Amino acid sequence: THHMWLAIDPPGRPGRSLGSTQATATSGPLRQGIGPVRDHVLGMAVVTGSGRVVRSGGKVVKNVAGFDLGKLHVGGFGAFGVMTEFHLRLRALPQQDTTLLARGSRDACTAAGRAITEAGILVHALELLSPAVAAESGWVLAARLTGTPGGVAADATALRNLASELDWSELRPDRAPAFWHLASRAMLGGATSFRLVALQPGRDELLDLLEATVGLGRVSAGAGSAGGAR
Repeated sequence: THHMWLAIDPPGRPGRSLGSTQATATSGPLRQGIGPVRDHVLGMAVVTGSGRVVRSGGKVVKNVAGFDLGKLHVGGFGAFGVMTEFHLRLRALPQQDTTLLARGSRDACTAAGRAITEAGILVHALELLSPAVAAESGWVLAARLTGTPGGVAADATALRNLASELDWSELRPDRAPAFWHLASRAMLGGATSFRLVALQPGRDELLDLLEATVGLGRVSAGAGSAGGAR
């Protein structure tokens, strides 16, 4: 009704609570363009072990001076208290939401991710998916572009030109939500999952290490400047 959007897509089981998402600081593919889950928190209430209720932050953007103590609780796994109330940042729904898929070798996909990041093209999600996650015969680089129709069309052309060696296609709008839903929850298919972080220059080495030690089954990795690998 209000055309607003809480732009978080945490991995995990459907229906997980906001509290579990913030306590574990688990971000999905949207972390690339919109930031990790802690960036969406404006204020919160926390109940400490002694029963005190501590409030921090506020209800609107930029109304708190100094260090925001509430951010300490995001990713703290409840070690400093139980988060019971949140004030969250909402964004306007984009006019256009387009998902592009590029297929190719893993090295070509990671090289394209670096080129897109260095070119400064604003992508709200840029994810590298292994064949088992993407349900494809090879690796897939998935890019999500949002904004005005003209801006998204220009960015889509720029992506194709930057990585012309990859096989690009556009998902139908009715299929894109299901694709991102499955991509963020693909790790549930394994008995054990790892969440690893590496700087962008070391992402290929991280994937090589994973392949040499545990094999590459279901892997989803941030291909831009944000995120690690699961």
